[in-house]
Amino acid sequence: MVYQEFVYDVVKNLCEIGRKRDPPSLYSVEPLKFYFTSDGKLKRNELDEIDDGLTRREILARYILLNIVLDQGPDMGGVGILLKNVVTDLYGSNIKMLHRPLDFFRELEFSIDHVVTRHEQVRQLRANTWAADNNTYSSKYNLFFAQSQSGLVSTQVLDYVIHRWGVPLSVPLLLEKKIRGKEKNRFNL
Repeated sequence: MVYQEFVYDVVKNLCEIGRKRDPPSLYSVEPLKFYFTSDGKLKRNELDEIDDGLTRREILARYILLNIVLDQGPDMGGVGILLKNVVTDLYGSNIKMLHRPLDFFRELEFSIDHVVTRHEQVRQLRANTWAADNNTYSSKYNLFFAQSQSGLVSTQVLDYVIHRWGVPLSVPLLLEKKIRGKEKNRFNL
């Protein structure tokens, strides 16, 4: 019972912190735009509608999970722009990474190219502001990083894409596999 109270308090505090922040503009992400009204309000009554085999709720949850993992980077604003633009680009090329995460991995070289291209655009847009906010040089702006014993260190784009993007994209794949396994066991297959 004490553990449940602790978890409740943590979640409540996180919600209060979240309310003080601007929410990510999910309505501007191409594959998600139909989930919102023209003025950016979430169509809550349509969250359980099916969109290419999944509920809108599931697609939003997948995007938010990806955003949360990426948001651990040095520039949350830049990460948000990068994610929005890469997802929009890939969906425009019929790589439906939220609906079908394997698409992202099947077209890994293409996906990485878009991450690199969009990162450079974000760098041009955000580097000066980021540098001023962090009392450093704009030339140091880099969203490709890893946690190490010495703090944040720059990493290669492949490592960034596989670890930061790949892990949250793998979660639905692993959950689906586990569910299918339970269904087989239920029917003694």
